[in-house]
Amino acid sequence: MSTTTVVRVDPKTLLVGPNVRKEVTLRPEFVASIREHGVLVPILAQETTDGLEVVDGQMRTLAAVDAELVDVPVFVQPPAVDDAARIVEQIVVNEDRAGLTAPDHVAAIAQLALDFKMPAAEISKRTGASKESVAAVITTSKSKAATAAVGREGVTLELAAKMAEAELTDAEIDRVLSTSYNREYQIQVVLDQRKRAAEVERLTEKLQADGVAIAAKPSHGEYSPGEKNKHRYLGDLVDATTGKKVTTAKHATCPGHAAFVGVRGYSGPVEVHYLCTDPSKRGHRDVNRVAPTKLTDAERARKEIEKQRTAARPTATEVRLEWVREQLLTRRTAPSGWELFAVHDLTSRHQRTWQSGARPALTLLQRPAAADDWNTEVTLSGWAGEKPVNGWRAALALVIARHEEELTTGPSWSKVSATYLQLLSGWGYELSEVEQGIVDDAAAAADVKAAA
Repeated sequence: MSTTTVVRVDPKTLLVGPNVRKEVTLRPEFVASIREHGVLVPILAQETTDGLEVVDGQMRTLAAVDAELVDVPVFVQPPAVDDAARIVEQIVVNEDRAGLTAPDHVAAIAQLALDFKMPAAEISKRTGASKESVAAVITTSKSKAATAAVGREGVTLELAAKMAEAELTDAEIDRVLSTSYNREYQIQVVLDQRKRAAEVERLTEKLQADGVAIAAKPSHGEYSPGEKNKHRYLGDLVDATTGKKVTTAKHATCPGHAAFVGVRGYSGPVEVHYLCTDPSKRGHRDVNRVAPTKLTDAERARKEIEKQRTAARPTATEVRLEWVREQLLTRRTAPSGWELFAVHDLTSRHQRTWQSGARPALTLLQRPAAADDWNTEVTLSGWAGEKPVNGWRAALALVIARHEEELTTGPSWSKVSATYLQLLSGWGYELSEVEQGIVDDAAAAADVKAAA
């Protein structure tokens, strides 16, 4: 059959093969127009062993069948080299016209990569998609849950790929997307929680194998205990008769000997705590018998906030340091206002910052010092002098290293510099909820002071 002639064909005989569009909706007015005027733009079809297969014009073909047209104009082209070539052509045709939906785009490129084993570079070249988006699509397509999330509000291909890499479930994805804050941070929160849950399960199984009973966390001292119990940690107990401390080894034979496996705080390390399920009955008493301190409602609320902030510290720190390493300290020009920040720190804490901050500063600059390098300040100074742009990067890395030390080693975030977090925000870093809370508290305190 000629490849340069438009022929008239019964639309019911045309083969409508797999299309990159997953959903086809025929509007009534479109079908009515086809019924009245016919198909004005020829349908593009290819010769196959089974007949003519539609390449471009799926909706026109289906509408013509619905309108019961006798024939439609068809432009016939030679057979496609393979199915992959047909999909590439459909992607290009549809994108040039009205654009594919995000799910259709992902499905089409994934089919090229996974079903037809087409290299990412070739997919990018033949479809016009960037190499980065092709790589993100391939990663996303390996997860049904992440693929299903494509097209939802705020879900970019990059975010979908990260959710796929994390192997998030549908429920976990819903949790990530339910927040308006940094969603990459939320993915890390899910991963951290999953890791802690696995460690709890591992330690629990080990204790049970060793013959140790597993008991609920002691309710004593908890702000909002669930079911109250008599359990007490061994460290809180002494022998009721002798007053000697109750050790784990000596308590192992006690009928009330048990263990609780849990996370310290909200997101701390997973730990095993040995306890007694009924201290009074087993001959133990409280080590000090001091009544719990009564807090005001305001003090209790503030303490809870500090507890939550401390719990959020590990995850927020990991995300923040990654941003400092990968985005801030790789810029070609210094961020606005860094000089005043550096002058303040270098004049008030110059010696401490320079000596103890050199090693973590080199890590932030992605040039970690060797384990046997005992003169990291010399190493950093040498790197700073290699080229002009290194100077401000080294100075800023030193100051940031000191602030990060306060963030990671302090007992809580109550004394953290809000100025540091505000500067990071001004330089492009997206604050997590707990970091934003610190900045807001500082602003509120300043307002109160100004009003006084």
